[in-house]
Amino acid sequence: MYLKGVIGHLKVRIFGLVPAEQRCDPQEMNQLAEAIMEYGRMRQEHYGSPAILVGAGEVAMRLRETPNMIARAIGVLREQGGAEETGVHGRWRLRLVVPVVQGPGDPNREVLGADS
Repeated sequence: MYLKGVIGHLKVRIFGLVPAEQRCDPQEMNQLAEAIMEYGRMRQEHYGSPAILVGAGEVAMRLRETPNMIARAIGVLREQGGAEETGVHGRWRLRLVVPVVQGPGDPNREVLGADS
């Protein structure tokens, strides 16, 4: 039993194969991607920065998922235009919409963050 677990772990580490219990359907992956964006919005509100950089390990700990699952969900965000690679392994820039109040005539105007 122990050896089977070690072999499964090595398959994941070497070949990137995900065990059946870690696979999820597209709807679950989209929900995880939305949770990542919500985490980014929370950080944006806390730090007041329009550009939010996240690491797969950091988000995995926060959302209690594996870094592999987070990387896959961020890949979904990248395909949707919600994230981009930073050039640093495992770090991503989230493309969040920042609400900006322009005065009494246009209170609902939204612009993209500084990275767009």
